[in-house]
Amino acid sequence: MIRLLAILAYLAQPVFAQSYPDLFDVRAVADDDILNVRQISSADASIISTLAPKATEIEVVTLSGDGRWGMIGLAEGNGWVSMTYMARRPSTDVLPITCFGTEPFWTLSIAPQTAMFDALGDALRNLTVTDIAEIPNETFVTFTQGLTPIDRIANIRRGSCNDGMSDREFGFQTSISSADPVGGGALRGCYTLQIENSVLEQGN
Repeated sequence: MIRLLAILAYLAQPVFAQSYPDLFDVRAVADDDILNVRQISSADASIISTLAPKATEIEVVTLSGDGRWGMIGLAEGNGWVSMTYMARRPSTDVLPITCFGTEPFWTLSIAPQTAMFDALGDALRNLTVTDIAEIPNETFVTFTQGLTPIDRIANIRRGSCNDGMSDREFGFQTSISSADPVGGGALRGCYTLQIENSVLEQGN
């Protein structure tokens, strides 16, 4: 349990003080106002979405060249918000991990007491974390399922990633390999700090 908490904290926060992606909260926006999300990193750009004045846990994937704008994820793409109104979340936060991919559709969700793998055409699998190995900006997590001595290894690393279904860009890449000699091919996908569409949420 202590090791799993450590890995969740490691992945949920940057290795370096100003690394990205990272989670932010909206700040300094009046309760009766909104924060505009723009198409590109300019105050003159078209508004394509908005954030509530108290919005929290917004993943900023990267910054504009001048550092004034942050790119965030939207349902079918990305938008840009002024970093003047974004505050980085405390480094003590520990949040669930959500990895996902296509071909086939799959989701890997990890929380302090839960790890689940869900793939199209397969039964939901409850997993146990058995080993964690870390190097800068890259982490390897090993899982087993019940009493079955078959390992799945998830590799999570910083890097541009697309889910293959939209124009949205993510800031982490994920690959999952299996020692299972039957159907044990590698899966590739993305990882987001933001809690969304996870198996953990669906199970509540």
